[in-house]
Order: sequence, then C-alpha cells, then structure tokens
Amino acid sequence: MTENLLAGESGGPAWRFSESDANGEFVLEGLLAKDYRLRALDPATLLIGETDPVPAGSVEVQVKLDTDKLYLRVAGRVIDHQGKPVVGASVSPMCDAFRLKHEGRTLSTSHATLDPAFTDAEGRFELRNLPKSLVYLRIDGEDIVPLEYGRRREADGGAGSGAEQAKSAPGLPVDRIESMEVTVSRRCHFQVALADPEFADELCVLDEEGVQVELSLFAGTGRREGARLPIQAGRTEVIACPDNGVTLVLRKAGAEVLRRNLELVPGEVLQVRN
Repeated sequence: MTENLLAGESGGPAWRFSESDANGEFVLEGLLAKDYRLRALDPATLLIGETDPVPAGSVEVQVKLDTDKLYLRVAGRVIDHQGKPVVGASVSPMCDAFRLKHEGRTLSTSHATLDPAFTDAEGRFELRNLPKSLVYLRIDGEDIVPLEYGRRREADGGAGSGAEQAKSAPGLPVDRIESMEVTVSRRCHFQVALADPEFADELCVLDEEGVQVELSLFAGTGRREGARLPIQAGRTEVIACPDNGVTLVLRKAGAEVLRRNLELVPGEVLQVRN
C-alpha cells in the first residue's frame, strides 16, 4: 500500500500497524493527508477498540478498550455426531483482526489467536475473558475435521468456507455461553479408483441434507481443501472427509455421472471403485 512506501517499507503486510509501549502510547507514520479509523487489539484477550475517522497528523488520539465487553467465562462441551465426547481437542479463541477489502470483496484477512484450552475426558473446556463480539473458536484435533465455531460469514464468502462453517455462522451462542455444545465431525478417509479413467474428473460428497461437505487432502504439513476435488487419471489421493458425508457424487465436465452411498468408518480408508 501507499502508506508502506511512505513509511520506507517495500514489503510486509498490506496495512500499517504499530505496537503501543508500556504507557499505551503509539505512533503511526507514513499516512496520507486524509481521515483514518484506528483499531487497537489487546493480544491478551483479543478485545478490539476502534475510533471514529480522525485526520492524519492528529495527536492525543485515544482508542478505548471496553473491558465490560468481555465474557468472564466461556465454557462448553465438544461432541461428535453420535453424542460421544471428543477428548483432547484444542479450542482456540480467534478473531479476524483486520480485513483488506476492495470493491466490497475481502482480499486478505489478518487473524489473531490465543493459547488453546483442551477438552477433558467428558469433552468439556473452559476459557476466560473473551470478547462478546468478533471472536470465534477454532476446534481442532488429530481425528476430527477442524471447525471454526461461531465465525460469522460475509456475503462474498471472505470470512470462511465449507458446510460446517455455514452451520456455525450466527456467532457464539449468547444464551449458552457457559454451556455450549459443539458438534464436530470425526475425520474419515476414502480413495476413488475408476475402471475407466475417462468416466469422471471431479467428485463431491453430500451430507444427509444434500449439502456438500468440506473435503481435504493432506500432504506433509500442508492441506488442500474444498467442496469439490479433482479425479486425475481415474484416481484420487486418500481424501479426508467428515463422518456425516453419506453420498458420493462423481462428475464429468460439470455433469453428474454417478451417485452412490458412502459407509465411512473413522480409522479406516474406504476404497471406492466403479
């Protein structure tokens, strides 16, 4: 951005920021002669404060963080689709600290997070001092599909993706903030091998309501995800799928060519052949 160049920086993030000192004081350099909204984030709680527009060059500007807007306690239980507790899952508070937009679309997002809590033998977790808005919970574990619970979606899709994400769009439940029950999907796996490599070139999986679920391909520490994945030369890699996926749909050039039931079992790789 222009502000970066004016401040003498050619790289780094697309937005300017400064860390406050021990007195809470800060300076932002390289600004244009126009008004700016200033946003401050407390890294200990993720609490955010924002000003009205102020002109560049202003002094003694205050960005207030209202601690009355914190939940003193956030607690709940993580379960799977069978109602069984999920043990050892990490529950990390997160927020979208800043979004870069152009013509109404989100181009990039800066995330902030806190240290996680871990679910106990009953799937229970507890967190302290979380903001009453903008914060969501990232729930992850070795045998579950990651879920961003309570993350609000935007119309352009810039705030998240996936069927599980869509079901959690309203935000954290205010009326159950200390007794949340969060349902996650167990991670299952399948692989497709076609007798005729030209039969299909793409696949998706539907849940019981006919909604496409999020599929993932893991390679080392990387992950590729999407509602539809390609079939190359009649085969796929091993695909991670939530256990609520019940119907496999194969497509060729965008048209559906086959639909069949899936019987996924956590811990096993289902081999699918036609």
